[in-house]
Amino acid sequence: MSPLVYLLFWSVRRQLLEGLDAEDLERMRHVRIELALRPELEDVLRGCGGGEFGYFWGTRAGESDGGTELPETEAVGLIRIFAGNIRPFCRATLELVLRHEIHHALGADEEDCDLAGLGSYHIGRALEAAAGASS
Repeated sequence: MSPLVYLLFWSVRRQLLEGLDAEDLERMRHVRIELALRPELEDVLRGCGGGEFGYFWGTRAGESDGGTELPETEAVGLIRIFAGNIRPFCRATLELVLRHEIHHALGADEEDCDLAGLGSYHIGRALEAAAGASS
């Protein structure tokens, strides 16, 4: 991947985390956020389809995590974003996809994401708009 892709990812990641309130930021402290080109075997074994834009894997905030020492209000796990599946890959589309996965980590299901304007329909519309703008 191009270094510019990584720079954009880290910039958007930082912006979104800094935009969280203190409580949500604390709830996210045990969630790694990573960038990959496309899903690999490990991702597929976790249930991620080959065309996914990203996923959250782990225990969402507010769920029981099976007995670890962490309070159940904290999320624990991994967000992985797939740059090669997001077309066009730009700040607006990356921000929406990452915001969607952060929303999951903080306890939201797909319906909650839809209600927050972060659902699949909204992501699809953003991708169409960005594709039209880059043509």
